[in-house]
Amino acid sequence: MKGVNRKGSPHLLLTTLLLLFLCPVASCGGGGLDETEAVVDKFLRATAANDLADLQETMDPDCQEDALMALLLQAGLSSLIGGAEGEYTELNLQTTSNNGQRATVHAKGKLKAKALGTQLTAPFETDIFLIKKGSRWYVACDQSGTVQGPTPVTIPGEAVIENWKVTLLDVADLPAYGSQDQPPEGYRFLGVDLAVENIGSEVQPLTVFQGVNMYFEDNRGFTYQPTYYFVDNTPYLPPHYRIRHTVVSEVPLTAAGLTLVIEHRGASGHAVDRFDLEQYASRSPRFPSDQTAKPLGETLLQPGVISLTPLQAAFYPHISTGSQYWELYVQIRAENLYGYNQGMRFVVIQIFDGTGQVFRLDPSYSRSNPSSLPAVDGELDDIPPGLDATGFFVGTVGEVVFQEDRWPGRPQNLELLIYISEPQGPVKATPVYALYDLGEPPVIDE
Repeated sequence: MKGVNRKGSPHLLLTTLLLLFLCPVASCGGGGLDETEAVVDKFLRATAANDLADLQETMDPDCQEDALMALLLQAGLSSLIGGAEGEYTELNLQTTSNNGQRATVHAKGKLKAKALGTQLTAPFETDIFLIKKGSRWYVACDQSGTVQGPTPVTIPGEAVIENWKVTLLDVADLPAYGSQDQPPEGYRFLGVDLAVENIGSEVQPLTVFQGVNMYFEDNRGFTYQPTYYFVDNTPYLPPHYRIRHTVVSEVPLTAAGLTLVIEHRGASGHAVDRFDLEQYASRSPRFPSDQTAKPLGETLLQPGVISLTPLQAAFYPHISTGSQYWELYVQIRAENLYGYNQGMRFVVIQIFDGTGQVFRLDPSYSRSNPSSLPAVDGELDDIPPGLDATGFFVGTVGEVVFQEDRWPGRPQNLELLIYISEPQGPVKATPVYALYDLGEPPVIDE
């Protein structure tokens, strides 16, 4: 998606200007104005005096040309009806919000105007909205909105969203993206790598980005929506485990001062975090965790429900029409401790790799297993009470290559997560999980 100016249309400012032109300002009361109030004061005086130079200094450059044309047009129309005279009295200017990037100045007073020989007096009260560009404040193009929520802060690259920590890892221009060999003319593919870590005390599904608004913004206030979020099949993350999350967008080559904006619900309501994409420190955390995983062969027990023991893992090179990839087979022995038949449908089996990716494994039926694998013993989907079964979980792990002359590299630093959720039935048990180091699984053939 191309850039969107979230400030709105210049025509909103034109409407405000036309009202001011019909009611020119003769004086502005009050002293000791702050920076934003001083800009509004100068802006109002400029509209009264038809001072184009001061208007250029105080108006957002993005809509100056249209607004100045409206000023000249209004001056001509006023002369046709004999001119218009007026002044603001008892005028008070007060900054009501300022987050360092946008501000609101409240203007209140009385309007005394004379047009076509008729004297009018009426209360006057309005909000004037400003935007900061570089080190200067300007009256914004959009005069219909206000600053909402807490003060956005540009931080080095770390945000906490409920029980999740989001960390900026790196920023890079991508030469190609998806099906596009190169970005459109005048644009670039901007890729931002984030680490998402579970800082809670329990295994959680990765739902951190549900209800989160994430976009890029430049120093002109233009925004660019991401074209790609990478979160694979809502994976589960144990405490202090992290995965990589990639955000990609098309941004103009001329865009500068870029930040990644994350709007979310914080502990005290709406919150905004801003990551500076030009001044940051690259990070290289260890994926998926700094913790030490168990060796294969150790049993995970959920008392009164089930016990699971991972026995071995092996890679199988899968070649299909137009694609090549690695399948990972994990052999698991399960014992049913329930009083009735049950399977492993409430068990999550995942693989984490050393690059921050996560992959889901599903039960494999014996008829589709490579012949070099051991035969299955029983059915993992339906185990009688007090009995056990041995079978395989399988899934694609790593890169899928769509070129016949290149084989994907074998995934490294793999860890197996077995997560047993709370059972549905008469036996009550808390969720349990274990992580296993797969080492270097061997490659098997048919």
